[in-house]
Amino acid sequence: MSPTLFYHHIMENRKVRNARAAKCDGIDFKSQLELRTYQKLRQAGFDPRYEELRLTLQERMEPRCKAYDKGKSGMKEIGMLRELTYTPDFVVDVGDRKVLVECKGYKLETYAIKKKLTLAQGKDNWMFFEVHNLKDVDWMIDKIKSTEDDNAKEKTEGEGRHRPDHQGRRQVVRSRKGAARKP
Repeated sequence: MSPTLFYHHIMENRKVRNARAAKCDGIDFKSQLELRTYQKLRQAGFDPRYEELRLTLQERMEPRCKAYDKGKSGMKEIGMLRELTYTPDFVVDVGDRKVLVECKGYKLETYAIKKKLTLAQGKDNWMFFEVHNLKDVDWMIDKIKSTEDDNAKEKTEGEGRHRPDHQGRRQVVRSRKGAARKP
């Protein structure tokens, strides 16, 4: 099959070639990699949620200029443009962080732009992982756990040295005589 026909075949069916669907815990996964990622995250003590979060990357809008496209009945003017959305395969809450996991075998043409827009709109407490195989999944789990350990360490090290004032700012703890003391 030529590359052009191969690409057209994938886009026409909206399926990834050679992906085998699987089912576990009542969840229908689209690939074996998604299934194994789910299982490994569960074994590591996390609670992954499958395709739960839907991010709107671009709102529905009207084109700024006259635009035409070929439809089933010939050329026609383009009206409203659909919203652009992205749904990561898994969302895992780790403390105050939200971990987004994307299992990728074959990348469709729209994925690259959706990934860039997702990363551009991401929040400070998000982590994004794109995994391609089980080795990547193991590395991701180690990274999440080390980040979790670092956050816990920072919290315990910071206790007792400073305390927030009524406006949430950190202030130095002072002794009863008014002199600053080391916490």
